[in-house]
Amino acid sequence: MVRYQLSSLLRVVVGLLLLGQISLVQCSRKSQLQPRNRRHQKQRVTGGVPPQPIGIDFGPEYVVAAYAHSPTNVTILAMISVKNGTYDAYFENMMLLRLANDDRVLGMAQLSSGPTPIPTGEQILATVKKMMRSCLPTSLPTIPFFGSPEDSDPIDEDPESTLWIWVRSFLDWAADITDSAIIYALDKGMEFSGIITSHEILRRRSKLITDRDIKESLYPVIRELKDSALKNHNVSIDFAILSLPEYFPPQHEYIPTRACDYLGIRTPQLSIPKTLAAVASVDTKPDARILLLDHGRYHMVLQTLKRGGNKKHNPIMDLAIPYDAFRGEVLEKNLFIRLTSKGVLKDQLLLKKEFNLDQKQMILRHEIERARHLIKDNVFDWDDDSEDHHHDEWPLNLDNWWTIIEDWGPTSIPSVVLAWEDVQAVEDEYVNSLSTNLDTLLRSVRTMREDDENGGESDLGPQQEIDAVIITTDQLHGSLLRRAAKLAVGDGVRIYGGRIPDLTMAAEGAAILAFKRRRNWDDLQEYEGGLTLVPPVCKGNL
Repeated sequence: MVRYQLSSLLRVVVGLLLLGQISLVQCSRKSQLQPRNRRHQKQRVTGGVPPQPIGIDFGPEYVVAAYAHSPTNVTILAMISVKNGTYDAYFENMMLLRLANDDRVLGMAQLSSGPTPIPTGEQILATVKKMMRSCLPTSLPTIPFFGSPEDSDPIDEDPESTLWIWVRSFLDWAADITDSAIIYALDKGMEFSGIITSHEILRRRSKLITDRDIKESLYPVIRELKDSALKNHNVSIDFAILSLPEYFPPQHEYIPTRACDYLGIRTPQLSIPKTLAAVASVDTKPDARILLLDHGRYHMVLQTLKRGGNKKHNPIMDLAIPYDAFRGEVLEKNLFIRLTSKGVLKDQLLLKKEFNLDQKQMILRHEIERARHLIKDNVFDWDDDSEDHHHDEWPLNLDNWWTIIEDWGPTSIPSVVLAWEDVQAVEDEYVNSLSTNLDTLLRSVRTMREDDENGGESDLGPQQEIDAVIITTDQLHGSLLRRAAKLAVGDGVRIYGGRIPDLTMAAEGAAILAFKRRRNWDDLQEYEGGLTLVPPVCKGNL
């Protein structure tokens, strides 16, 4: 957990530097996408291509490019859904990469919000060998199975002895076979015993993703972004600031930059975490204390930070905690379990199991999820209100899931509906549980900060004061996240994001930062050209 916090803190610091805390951030005063008439522009003295005010957000389910005319006027150039089958490689890689971040996985395990990683048979064998080498006499490690340490004393043998070379080769061959057999037995044993869960299988798959796999999955997405921007807005993207998910493994962060560069898009060397990019898209007071909720189908992170200003004024501890227990998939899974534990859906699943038929649970889960959204007639309502908008029930289309078994069960597909009371029960439980966890987090943040300042330890006290809540999500769970945040922090705190139009927040924030970068670039040209006497200083903050 400590390693994850240090890693998160480093990313926040780097992000803040890139986001405008130093004069390297450059900005733009452009108000047109592609100005046709350049006769009235001042002559540039220094060379170089000016950076475009464009931001690109590489999200798990949507990739968005945005163009900032000003900090308050942003155009969406392109928005690609990567779930449509064309970009399966990208979608799968982004889903798995959250498990390739070892610090994050260990952090979740320590917080009991995720399973503990299970070592592979190879890792177990290596650990056992290391322990045996440290316990056994120094003469025994010369046996190939245990491995010889590099600093061990050489054995007296004739280096030119053919017999000795043959013996060593045979022992090495036998050791390799023995290692392979032990590793296979350990892996299969853990698999059959149920120790290796589906989550662990996915985690191990994530370790097999290569840099080349990630890069090649990015190419078609970037090409589509460029083509859409050119076709729909006559904008040729040649510069952008990139936003990546919070969970993106640090060792892979250079890959999107390289992929963009390969396709003609210049980028800063450092990308920005999606949470920090979203902060740049909203207008809060300069020293606001912010609670961030970054939510997706397979991930969630809670983060607290201060936007800027004097550290001693409105203090808050910078903290980022992975909280995948509240990812979007969990809500859908809970509703699925509730519905299939009763009625005809339960009977049908039991029949499929009895006759060894494919239960097709994913088809049923997707249909229930679809119905959960459609039962609300205000799913696209962007305003918060207390008025209840919903249908009492919504029919489930089971044509592609139901199996008619002769002499067993119904002879036709029955009418099955999703009842509002089931949806309400699951959603209320999700909201109440999340709000309780947010309350605990804010109390812990304040207690840890005060203990750090006072050098002592104390029990949980009141909440850490929060000036704003920012929610980023690519799911239709935004209203639930807003409800939970409102329950946790009260009515007096402004909540940003969580609505359908806010899917593009991170891209807009990255574009605004690129706009500031362009503006400072323009000021620098004027200063170096002698048009101004005062050197430019970027004052743009988060």
